[in-house]
Amino acid sequence: MHEIFTKRRSVRHYQKKGVEEEKLKEILKAAMSGPSGHNSRIWEFVVVGDHKTKEKLAESGPWADFVKEAPVVIVIVGDEKKSKLWLEDCSIAAGYIYLEAAN
Repeated sequence: MHEIFTKRRSVRHYQKKGVEEEKLKEILKAAMSGPSGHNSRIWEFVVVGDHKTKEKLAESGPWADFVKEAPVVIVIVGDEKKSKLWLEDCSIAAGYIYLEAAN
């Protein structure tokens, strides 16, 4: 487990090859296995591979430009009306995604 944490790196330059569907399923499964406040599981995951959509996502913030080059982007959506802990729950899911992708 320690190795997973220590080999994690920020990635902003991507290879042109796609992500295998099986690996993508593993990543999403890991995200859904994480804890959530009151086990509410209020998050949803949107997998984006379409170049035009990734370009629009890249315009969403000043540091999001790198998503244009990613083969796949996973957008985590949380409903603030369903849980006061939506931000924490989505952040935990993001961490699980990151760790599984690095694994």
